Amino acid sequence: MNERVHTVIIGGGQAGLAMSYYLTQQGQEHIILEQAARVAHVWCDERWDSFTLVSPNWSIRMPGAEYQGEAPDGFLHREEIVSILNNTCSVSGCQFATMHESRR
Repeated sequence: MNERVHTVIIGGGQAGLAMSYYLTQQGQEHIILEQAARVAHVWCDERWDSFTLVSPNWSIRMPGAEYQGEAPDGFLHREEIVSILNNTCSVSGCQFATMHESRR
């Protein structure tokens, strides 16, 4: 099946998801191409379980998922970061294709 999309975003990490969010807000059709099988792959599969950010929570500015918790001076753990990235994708309703799917 051949499909034409006006805008292609390369990568489903923080920057790609942020771009998808803003394109959705503007009503622009787009798709995210990701080499891995899912959004936030590196955060999910290539970070230590005990990983935390070194930036305070108040500095989290992921579009549609700004930090709203009770510890603005604390530091997010890996699972919380993954949750924010997945939420950003859900909020923007992003279309997502893995490189495996795009090679068919």
